[in-house]
Amino acid sequence: MFFNYFTINIIYLESKINIPKSFFSFLIASFFIWLLINLSKEYTTVVSYSLVYEKLPRNKVFQEKPLNELDIQIKASGFKLLSAKFHNRNVLFYLDKIKQTTDGRYYILPKTQEDIVQKQLYKGLRLDKILKDTVFLKLGELASKKVPVIANVKIDFNHGYDMVSPIKILPDSVFISGPKLQLDKINKIKTKELKLENVLENQEE
Repeated sequence: MFFNYFTINIIYLESKINIPKSFFSFLIASFFIWLLINLSKEYTTVVSYSLVYEKLPRNKVFQEKPLNELDIQIKASGFKLLSAKFHNRNVLFYLDKIKQTTDGRYYILPKTQEDIVQKQLYKGLRLDKILKDTVFLKLGELASKKVPVIANVKIDFNHGYDMVSPIKILPDSVFISGPKLQLDKINKIKTKELKLENVLENQEE
């Protein structure tokens, strides 16, 4: 039996393209020029700001967490928009002039706050408009009341020992304040749980 061996030689041809260094310098310079031109243009964009409330009437209190983020449409150059990303993103709303609907709901019109908001924006940003036309707030009357304090104590006495008089709590009651609707549901306050083991003498905690 005869075997034929074939040898195949594959020759790889490599071609080298020499690119001048000046080409890369020109490319980088062109990119920065393009970037500067685009950042110099004026843009209109929407930015989300954290909403902080101040000047709430003294006899009012939030019953639920209010809206905490507001979308604002602003105009500015690309440079200013880029810089604004690294600065404060909070805006204040003043509630000293809140309004009330016929069914008792409270609200504020963001449009009435535009001058106040503009003064808080980063220098160079111009307020175009606030995208939300009405912010509703669930407010309640601020009230106070006195409620008893209840001891939340678990006692394990030593053999032959027991309690000879009720647990004494100081203070035996506290004043609490908040929205009236929530206060009406609270009739007592419990202490943090306390566990006492192998008790054979008076304890004070």
